[in-house]
Amino acid sequence: MAHKVFICHSSKDKQVADAACAALEAQRIPCWIAPRDILPGAEYMEALGEAISGCQVVVLIFSQAANDSWQVRREIERAVSNEKIIVPFRIENVMLSKSMEYALSSTHWLDALTPPQERRLAELCETVSLLLRRQTAAGEAGVSPKPLFQNPQKQKAGLRRFPRWAWGALALLALVAVFAAVRLLGPRSQPQQAQAPVVQPTSSPVTNPNPADSWTAAPREPAQEPLADSKPPIQIPGKVHEPVRVPAAAPQPAAQKPASLENPKLTAQSPAKTELQTPVPVADSKPPAQKPNIKDIASQAWDLGQQKRYSEAAPLYDQACTGGDASACSSLAYMYVQGRGVARDKSKSTVLYAEACDKGDTYITCLLAGNSYCDGKDVAKDGSRAISLLSKGCDSGQASDCSFIALHYEYGDCVKKDLAMAKQAYSKGCDLGDHDDCDNLKRLK
Repeated sequence: MAHKVFICHSSKDKQVADAACAALEAQRIPCWIAPRDILPGAEYMEALGEAISGCQVVVLIFSQAANDSWQVRREIERAVSNEKIIVPFRIENVMLSKSMEYALSSTHWLDALTPPQERRLAELCETVSLLLRRQTAAGEAGVSPKPLFQNPQKQKAGLRRFPRWAWGALALLALVAVFAAVRLLGPRSQPQQAQAPVVQPTSSPVTNPNPADSWTAAPREPAQEPLADSKPPIQIPGKVHEPVRVPAAAPQPAAQKPASLENPKLTAQSPAKTELQTPVPVADSKPPAQKPNIKDIASQAWDLGQQKRYSEAAPLYDQACTGGDASACSSLAYMYVQGRGVARDKSKSTVLYAEACDKGDTYITCLLAGNSYCDGKDVAKDGSRAISLLSKGCDSGQASDCSFIALHYEYGDCVKKDLAMAKQAYSKGCDLGDHDDCDNLKRLK
């Protein structure tokens, strides 16, 4: 019978792994677990790869030993590459290594830290059963199930209490209600500045002897001081003097705008302004073109990705990657793996991971690209390219990359078998703190 669950574990946690396998199979959920299901004479790494490819769910027995094991890391990397649902079953409270954190940062965990273990195993069985039912239903409907899941125990508990999202909605409605009440009930300020200015009469108003010339009594906007030339004429006795009319709107010559400012075409007709108003060529008036800031483009793409606007983020990541930003290449590669904003394309993601590795972003990118070139599943198999990429990661301090170089040379996966090269890579991984590499180095000596 084909298996549905692959149990990933360190050999040091075999007792817990066997218990989980027994509990799942008691619920009629077939499992694959090493070394029980490896056929005699079969290649160990090949059997593991086929088992992961053929399963629906990967159960990870997580502990300090699993966190430090290069073999467990490779199995998880293969599960992520094959887009399998991963259920971490944590039996020890330890911090994730960098490679594990990259693969499991968005995954929900099941904790088995508190006894009794039987109850934790029952939760594991219930969770795996729920995930398998979801995958079956999604397959019948012709859609891909989401890789994330909820803990059934927490889901049941959530039905017995007011949902958290409802509290958030109520808080938002209350905030809107308070804001509306303040706007409706609060004092309204009178827009004093919008009223027309009131013209105050002068202390000694001038009486106009001619009623027909009553236009002088109209208010002026804005009020202006009397001009120096608008003094009343000297009255000569015996003569009737007409009032001197000084138009309020008559502009002074000094206050007039030059015609050249209103109509640029008249600039050349003004002889007094010829030197200052000579037209400047349009090409010289523009600022020099500046090259786009690649870091700003990558930052903008990151912000769009956080808002889940993937279709807008993808071209910006591509532009930043082409401009030399290694992290943008890595982010775009992950979008091709997940199919976010772009069509899912694993071969394209491998090329982008390799480009990110070549440009200096060696964390996990060299490992993913190197192993893809070694497997030859998504891109053409190229052992020399695989070792080159993994060597860049190993030289930059990534112990996992050193481990896989040693593994490929020891078993001859995609390069010619060479135990001397395997020892050299194990030695470097051991120096970087990988205890499994130290043990393997002693084994080969």
